[in-house]
Amino acid sequence: MPVDPSTRPTASLGKFLSEHGLRRELRLLYQILGAVGLGGALVMVTIGVWRGYVAYQDYGPALVLRWSMPFWIAAAALALIGIGSLFTLWQRHGIKVRTFANGMTYQRKQKPVVFFWRHVRTIRTYASRYFLPLLGTSGRSELLLTMANRQTLRLTNVVTGLDQLVETVKERVYPRLMSDYVKAFRMGQPIAFGPLTLTLDGIRYGKRSFAWDKVGGTEIKRGRLSVLWDSGDERVSRLSVPTRRIPNVEICFQLIRRLGLHP
Repeated sequence: MPVDPSTRPTASLGKFLSEHGLRRELRLLYQILGAVGLGGALVMVTIGVWRGYVAYQDYGPALVLRWSMPFWIAAAALALIGIGSLFTLWQRHGIKVRTFANGMTYQRKQKPVVFFWRHVRTIRTYASRYFLPLLGTSGRSELLLTMANRQTLRLTNVVTGLDQLVETVKERVYPRLMSDYVKAFRMGQPIAFGPLTLTLDGIRYGKRSFAWDKVGGTEIKRGRLSVLWDSGDERVSRLSVPTRRIPNVEICFQLIRRLGLHP
């Protein structure tokens, strides 16, 4: 991630709140995979050499590769696993995120970079679950922050307590952003939330628009923001957008719910 000199410590961050580093179980997993991979590669090389020697002694050089090649291939695969795991550990072991009353610091080997809460413009979160053979169900969570200067910070659940970190960021940033959005809306300015735009007249989504007096409700469920509206003839239609496409999705949800009830 490029370091913007303007984000280096220049003012007090205030009271310390929390610290987040590489998860212990991931650190241990990388170490085990590194040791098993490189150790297994050494064993495969030894067996390959021994098999090649036996083939040479008993049958001559013609069968050396046939007898030893599978073990060389296995050694190469295990070595890649071991080296890749240790390289990932080397990349991530220095990750450290600290939160404070006025901002946060992010460190990854280099000097800590400071991000003040007042500079955060958008918050996006994303979560997914998947199944891995032998390891069972696993998941990935992500937090993406965009600053006023368009610099971004992406954090995943390789760090400890990502859920707590997300809640801290939202508690420190959302009240200010909500106030800014309300002021802009009252001045008649359209408010963009990714593909959704809120205006004095209603909601715009691409070429479609929905008046506030037609909006019947909204909900966030299973990673999607849904808006219900009266499409006429006593029918209710639904607009559903993935939450990962909507920055500051909770604020968008609150505004739609309020404006839909009291346009």
